[in-house]
Amino acid sequence: MMNARAVPLLRTKLHRPPPPLDLVPRPHLLERLERGRRHPLTLISTPAGYGKSTLLATWFEASEAHGAWLSLDGHDNDVLTFAAYVVAAVQTALPGACRRAEALVGAAEEVPTEALARELINELHEIDEPLILVLDDYHAITTPDVHALVDRIVDHRPRGVHLALATRRDPALPLAKLRANGLMTEIRMRDLQFSDDESTAFFRQSVAPGIGADVATNVSHVVEGWPAGLRLAALSLRGVDDMAPLADGLAGTSAHVMDYLVSEVVARQPPDVQRYLLATAVLDRFCASLCDAVVGPQPGGSFDGEGFVRWVARENLFVVPLDERGEWFRYHHLFRQLLGHHAEKRETEIALPDLYARASDWCITSGRLEEGVHYAIQAGDTARAAAALKARRHELMNREQWHRLNDLLSVLPPDVVNGDLELVVQRAWCAENRHKLGEMVAALERADELTDRLQPREVSDQLLGEIDALRAARSTYAADPVGASAAAEQALERIPKSALSARGYAAVVLTLAQQMSGRLASAVELVYRELEDESLHSTTHHSRLLIGLGLAQWCEADLGGLRGTAERLRTLGATLDLPQTGAFGGYFLGVVHYLQNDLESAVRALASVVRGAYAVDRNTFAQAAFALAAAQAALERFDEARRTVELAVERASESHSALLLAYAHGSQAELALREGRVLDASAWAATYDPEPFLPGFRFYVPQITLAKVLLAQRTDTSRQRAIELLARLEDYYTDTRNTRVLIDVLTLEALELEERGERADALVKLECAVTAAARGRILRPFLDHGSKLMRLLGRLELHGEALSHAGRIQAVFNEEGLGIVGAAAAALADEAPSTGAQPLADPLSDRE
Repeated sequence: MMNARAVPLLRTKLHRPPPPLDLVPRPHLLERLERGRRHPLTLISTPAGYGKSTLLATWFEASEAHGAWLSLDGHDNDVLTFAAYVVAAVQTALPGACRRAEALVGAAEEVPTEALARELINELHEIDEPLILVLDDYHAITTPDVHALVDRIVDHRPRGVHLALATRRDPALPLAKLRANGLMTEIRMRDLQFSDDESTAFFRQSVAPGIGADVATNVSHVVEGWPAGLRLAALSLRGVDDMAPLADGLAGTSAHVMDYLVSEVVARQPPDVQRYLLATAVLDRFCASLCDAVVGPQPGGSFDGEGFVRWVARENLFVVPLDERGEWFRYHHLFRQLLGHHAEKRETEIALPDLYARASDWCITSGRLEEGVHYAIQAGDTARAAAALKARRHELMNREQWHRLNDLLSVLPPDVVNGDLELVVQRAWCAENRHKLGEMVAALERADELTDRLQPREVSDQLLGEIDALRAARSTYAADPVGASAAAEQALERIPKSALSARGYAAVVLTLAQQMSGRLASAVELVYRELEDESLHSTTHHSRLLIGLGLAQWCEADLGGLRGTAERLRTLGATLDLPQTGAFGGYFLGVVHYLQNDLESAVRALASVVRGAYAVDRNTFAQAAFALAAAQAALERFDEARRTVELAVERASESHSALLLAYAHGSQAELALREGRVLDASAWAATYDPEPFLPGFRFYVPQITLAKVLLAQRTDTSRQRAIELLARLEDYYTDTRNTRVLIDVLTLEALELEERGERADALVKLECAVTAAARGRILRPFLDHGSKLMRLLGRLELHGEALSHAGRIQAVFNEEGLGIVGAAAAALADEAPSTGAQPLADPLSDRE
């Protein structure tokens, strides 16, 4: 139904690390970087420990350009997560920038890389001031989609924006082309190796002002100017009188040298410090309280996490500050890796799984769910990871953070998810939210299997209630309102009020099931009762209830009530910054305007939804686009209508939803018919399978288009197929009490009967259609059939409101003949009765 994407950002990743206290000035490199700003890209590609981040951080301080910093890791390989961080980084330097791209990465639906790149590049191009955007640790990126996004940014060269990548290996970008075209500044290992003079200056700052140049040069030659090796050597040399043993150890491969130096550094520390160093090597980042949690209680110890954090910062021990307050740090990646090796060697005294488990518990308790799940999996404890997700899943559902739920489910092993009833139910919720009905049904079937194997005491009432809610949805799609009502009522009895999302969904399904059963009054009463329950106060819950009410009003053809619901949704969306809620309001209002022939108002309302693109769920976007194309066609803006439908087809293709794509192609055929392109429409009809019929909760029903095409083909075979199809549609939508769709079906049947010379039966069908349309002042379906229907309409013998409405239809048709399109709708709309104002309004009887 509704969803929103929320990417939880770690603000520490946007913090530029300050240059170290023992920084050796390297003006020639800074000058080279500054000159390179005229190119779109700077690439600093070296192995670990060569000072890439230090050089870029120093450049930040020296350059007059604005600087945006992003430290990447393996969790950023999702393209929308990556883009969200890029936007956040830019906004730290230039608040207010990239707002449209920010909306896309927070959208309800997955956004194609192409669309995201286009919006982000356009907004970066709008930045007038010079900006350096640093992507540090770019080697963590492995997915083609992220590489493609970065490639597009470099290729289109937004003015004023310079991209700088720091990486341990060359990225999957067209470097040869960039190099050949002079579009890239490159800094390699040989450029960052310390010279003899730089090594001497470094040692004199780090160890002792009087250290001999020969010692510094000797060490520099052994580690080949490797800055990380020099720093570890400097740490090892502090307080050492005899340097001969150290010199003996500096032999062999660079890996051996580094391992030796780290062991020297660790061995020289007090036992308390060693404990903290080796235990915290498992952490991606750390603060004082997290260090204490991981190390665990130290009986009689006077050293704690706060003291350790102060010590590593003071000693400049390969740590990178991650915030301005000096609260969060991380180790240099290479130093952390080497510390980890030493921790593994001491496994008899350091139990790594226990360290990960304690880190997981601290993160989960502190609200850092993703990190907590990550550490639990590192500990090999998938049960702990699953329990963390299950404990927070309703909170995330209530906040519509479906993307986080999907991501968290995806990191758990499939066999763990498939064997856990609660996780299977969550998978069903996520599938329903993405309109993957087949996946939802499959997950629900798996839930039934697991439930049958468990003892009743092993399954909570709440979980059974969630299964009931999903079963109710399945029954609704199967046009079984009795089964849907029973399941939804049971769900509401079992689901507690704290599970607002699941409870709201059950209430929506019950509303629709009751409407399908002819109990609209009960449905409306339910909605208002839930809305007025202060214990259920929630914007999400209110949105769900109002949307469910709107869908029921649509099926009842109660456009007056639907207008009121639409306005409430728009107000709720605007007041509380809920774009998805506002979009539903715009969609509902647009279809009301269209059916009441206020075409310009319909175009404005529906275009605002379509412009929202990925901020709207794919189904609402598609249905708004179908209605917009119909309004544009009624105004004879056929070029605009074609572009609108093409956009719907493109979006449906991106969604990989066969059902939505079939609807989009059907809408193209509908437009072809309205333009008189019967052959094009017939080509679609030849491949379209009208099965299965689905409840017509939204604007467009492709089976209606198929009936129109078959009638337009004017052959005996096509006409017979149309008659049979329309008869089945009438039975189906009568049984499901969808008055709105029945109006279209009955009108088509009336025209076909008139064509066969069966006027009496035609007039009966048309009378039913006009009577049903009168309540909502529905005009457009009659106007679209032209003069042939108007002649038949003139032969009806009507009374009361039906007679008045037939007069309205004819009057508006005559005005359109004079070129006054949509002129009469506004005055008519105000007269419509509303279930919103009268909650207990009676539905139409079976005869009506």
